[in-house]
Amino acid sequence: MSTQGNKTAQQMLEEFYAERRGIDQELAEINQRSAELTQSLTDLNITIGNIERQLGNAVKKKARVSPSQEPLQITEGEFTGMKRPQAVIAVLKKAGPTRSLSTQEIIQYLKEGGADLHGKFIQSTISTALRRACDSESSEVRNAGRGKWRYKQSKNESNGSGS
Repeated sequence: MSTQGNKTAQQMLEEFYAERRGIDQELAEINQRSAELTQSLTDLNITIGNIERQLGNAVKKKARVSPSQEPLQITEGEFTGMKRPQAVIAVLKKAGPTRSLSTQEIIQYLKEGGADLHGKFIQSTISTALRRACDSESSEVRNAGRGKWRYKQSKNESNGSGS
């Protein structure tokens, strides 16, 4: 009876092994499909972003009242690898000392230029960084009103540009 009991246990063990192999195979297929879907989602998000950027630029151009308020010319990847403060200064510098940009506009230009903008509260993070920069004596950022920012030309730049 003991050998028959062992056979039954051995048979059960073999069945469990077979079931485990089947589950492992199903998991491998699910993981493969998940990777394919993740890649498809990434490709789709890139396409959506490009279309939104094109539509957004077209809407912005139509909505602008003054020619001096045309969108900044930002090239793809222009801010890639820059630290956030450097990239923000670069955006404000492109706008020049007479043009104010909202925090949201700055963020949009940073995104267009490929800046690394990760985190949940990016608008708050950028606003705080801009406010802190304004407090610095040597800052190139000037507060131009509620939620608006402007590039502050250094004395060297203003002297150099007038020569």
